[in-house]
Amino acid sequence: MQNETSPFWQSFITERKNAIGMGFFMIAKKGLYVFPQENGNFKMFTYDGTECKQLPDTTFALQLINFLEVNLTPVSNILSKFRDYNLYTDDGGYDFDRANMIIQGIYAMLAREFYEAHPEYSFLLSTEMENRIQGTMVSSNWDLDRLRERAVSIIDSMLVMSSKLYKYTYAYASLDEPHEKRVINAVSENPQMVNRYFTEFILTSPLDTKMFTTSEISYPFHRGYFFDRLEDFLWFIFLNSLQYDVNLCICKYCGHFFIPSTSKKTWYCDRVRTEDGKTCKQVGPPFIRKYVKNYFAALGEYDKAMERNFKRAERTENRVDGTETPKSLSFNEYISGRKKFKRQSSNGLRVKLPKRSFLKLSKSWIENIPTVHIA
Repeated sequence: MQNETSPFWQSFITERKNAIGMGFFMIAKKGLYVFPQENGNFKMFTYDGTECKQLPDTTFALQLINFLEVNLTPVSNILSKFRDYNLYTDDGGYDFDRANMIIQGIYAMLAREFYEAHPEYSFLLSTEMENRIQGTMVSSNWDLDRLRERAVSIIDSMLVMSSKLYKYTYAYASLDEPHEKRVINAVSENPQMVNRYFTEFILTSPLDTKMFTTSEISYPFHRGYFFDRLEDFLWFIFLNSLQYDVNLCICKYCGHFFIPSTSKKTWYCDRVRTEDGKTCKQVGPPFIRKYVKNYFAALGEYDKAMERNFKRAERTENRVDGTETPKSLSFNEYISGRKKFKRQSSNGLRVKLPKRSFLKLSKSWIENIPTVHIA
């Protein structure tokens, strides 16, 4: 049982909703407690109403990467099956046993099966599940249906958050610009993401697992945040990760996010990708070069065509009488044709056109250079 006379219970807790302060109140309930430290580090504690446990310290950026690394495909597949279950029997009855099995199965999946390696996510998901069913009286099939819908919605919101955060993190990591511009690029994907409020409090007792029971006062105080929903925690992590320039990158070989050991822009990570222990940094560059070579086999022909047409443009411009011939080519036409080819070839690489199609298009663009006119 919580000690309501401890300094923790004397702490200030602020709940903000819709930008309106709701005053101060004291709280110590089941949830995840986060305490930001210097340089983007933070401490985490879980409290189940009885026992307080400390999780490993980490940084906001590493926690974000950690979540985006979680394989949610099995969760998505099971969610689809839960949605498709028909709980009504052929005679019009309701299969209460199966409904209970589904709800318990979802709870087990959230709390144990897929997230043993990620206790913070498991704890928040199961806490939200318990909060949603707390005080619910199940007296009919309608009540069970609502419980199932709540359980499914918890998983669904996690899948949606994973998709959103990947999109926003990609917008940041893929831009080769200074940190400030990368942040603006990420936030521009959804400016409303910054309009979020979190439960904040000041802890006056020592920052350890005894914070809920000790009567000791410790200074300096600690600013902390309370979470009982995974979605709120993930937004908090993402927004705080943008506060620090840790050179978050995305690997051009495996597509995963990483933090390089150097402050320079790094294109490949150090994850091991082969049986013989080679990393993306070792196998990525030759793979990309081979990939580019396959799709840009026409570049040799392109270079020759550009040189040939440049000389044609020179001869046209140097012609004294200014007469037009079938082989005439102005510099404006030459530049316009070169830009068009570069733009189209870039699109060809991005959409991964088959090699034969790309070469065919390349030849067509090169042949059409003399007839390109500026609009």
